Amino acid sequence: QVTAAAAAAAGSTGGSSGCLSEQQLHACHEAWLQQLSANRAAAASLLQRSVFAAAQQLQGLSAAPVMEHLTDDGLFSIDCYVETTAGVRLAIEADGPSHFRLPDRRPTGTTLYRDRAIALRGLVLVSVPYMEWHQHADGVAAGDSEVAARPGRTAAATEPGVGAPVQGEVRRTGSAAAGRQAAVAVSLRQQQYLQRLVDAAVAAAAGTAAAARDANDSASSTGVGRDGTVAVASGLPVVAAVPASAGE
Repeated sequence: QVTAAAAAAAGSTGGSSGCLSEQQLHACHEAWLQQLSANRAAAASLLQRSVFAAAQQLQGLSAAPVMEHLTDDGLFSIDCYVETTAGVRLAIEADGPSHFRLPDRRPTGTTLYRDRAIALRGLVLVSVPYMEWHQHADGVAAGDSEVAARPGRTAAATEPGVGAPVQGEVRRTGSAAAGRQAAVAVSLRQQQYLQRLVDAAVAAAAGTAAAARDANDSASSTGVGRDGTVAVASGLPVVAAVPASAGE
């Protein structure tokens, strides 16, 4: 699966050129799309649903959040996609235990690959680590799907097709998701925590864009950067994650 993902994602930029034949690249691409389709058809995790519920309360968005949003090239599915009024496109990823190594809880190689692949597609990543998310749960139990939303304290999301629909476009259509009620309670602290992550990501993206403009201006006027090297602006968005912990 990782090989297929790497080949598919790198194919458009020539990253696998010379390593795999065209036939092999095509086979990897098809295998990756098949796995992606299966993943998107499966039921969303409780962590993803709760993060999505909190995302619906974010300030400064230009549209409602979208769960399982496909990237423009159709190769990656974002847990929760949002766009700010400033035009920053955010990929909010609910990262559970499988995204971290043990015992140091550093991101796995596959997770780091995902982060870079998302950034290369023009999105700013916001990683929501499960351990940090649960620490901000207050009285809301991590596995409790029956906690009622309290005004001013929690927001609730319900799986599409059962009860009240969640806001935004939800593309879970597989049989595993159908007919399953999954009310999710989100604490006020979780909402505030996600807002802080998003605000930090937007600020970092703005700083990166400004630095890129400065580098381009310097390069156009002198041909070299202040350190004597050729100034090249990568244009890559910043990855915003909690230090030393960044899955399900």
